[in-house]
This record gives sequence, C-alpha cells and structure tokens, in this order.
Amino acid sequence: MQELEALGIQSILNLRRQKTDEKKLKDSKLHLDRIPLKASKLDEADIFNALYLLQQAEKPVLVHCWHGSDRTGAIVAAYRMVFDNWSKKQAIAEFTEDRFGYHQGRFPNLITLLESLDVDALKKKLGQESSF
Repeated sequence: MQELEALGIQSILNLRRQKTDEKKLKDSKLHLDRIPLKASKLDEADIFNALYLLQQAEKPVLVHCWHGSDRTGAIVAAYRMVFDNWSKKQAIAEFTEDRFGYHQGRFPNLITLLESLDVDALKKKLGQESSF
C-alpha cells in the first residue's frame, strides 16, 4: 500500500467477494470502497454502483479484483463508455485484449452485458448527460 501511495493513488475500489483490503490499509491514508462482485452474476446495477463510487472517489483510483481481468475489466470498460465516451466496440476491444487476461470461456456473460449496457441511462443517472 505504501508503493501505491508513492505512485499517487488516492483511492481503492476492491471488487473481491472475500478479501477486503482493510488489514493492508491499516497504516495507510488510502480511501477504500468495496463492492463484492461475482463475475458470473455481474449486472447493470453492479456496474452503476461501481461507476458511482468511482465518480465520487478521490483520483487516481486503483480498481482491482482477484485477477484484475474479468470484474475489473468489465467495470473499466463501462467506465470508458460512460465517462470517456468510448464506443461499446472500443471499450470491449480493450477489455478483450490478451494482455488483460479476460477469461472469455468462463465469463462470456460479461461481453453480453457490455454489449447490452444502456450507456445513456447510466450517464443520466450519473449526471454525465451531454450538454449538446
């Protein structure tokens, strides 16, 4: 955690179901939020909750789960769509890059979820509507 602080990280969003990071943050100034997610059950409400916490968090934020590929990747892809205005195609392409380790055979539901995500509704709920 000291290394993360030295890198300038201000907040952590932990997506793991069992490990909380609380003990590791004992002597740290890092802010911790946690949403225990299951990759096979991830839904739009989970994505909204994660995006809301990311929107509120002091930046920069480290998002992590166990492998940093499935739950984390899906949340980051949704973040790209909602806050960075990436297309679904762009965000999913990044999510599925080999270097990020997405387990497609195990969690094909994540692609389906990202493809069906109501990005406009999420933007509206998060106050990210376009001012055009």
